[in-house]
Amino acid sequence: MLKRAIPAILALLFGPCFGAAANPDQWMSQPDPQGDCKLTPGKKTDDTYTWSMECPKANMRGTGSARLSRATMEGETHMTGEVHGQKFELRTKVTGRRLGPCKG
Repeated sequence: MLKRAIPAILALLFGPCFGAAANPDQWMSQPDPQGDCKLTPGKKTDDTYTWSMECPKANMRGTGSARLSRATMEGETHMTGEVHGQKFELRTKVTGRRLGPCKG
């Protein structure tokens, strides 16, 4: 799930460089092709997107958010779950900035 969310967050920042993935409503509605994870869109404003994630088979759930401007982005996720009887909590933070126009 996180492998899919981070490129999509970057797509929000860099838009056309990432093609169709630049539309958060589109990638949030697509099922996870490699598992049972579901991403549910949350609050959406001009510069912020939030979502919740649930992966029942992996016994994980969490939330995420991304804040975007024309030149920067900040994102974070918070996941909790249990593996082999051990509870875990995973927090990730991502920051980025635009370095220039698309090349290629």
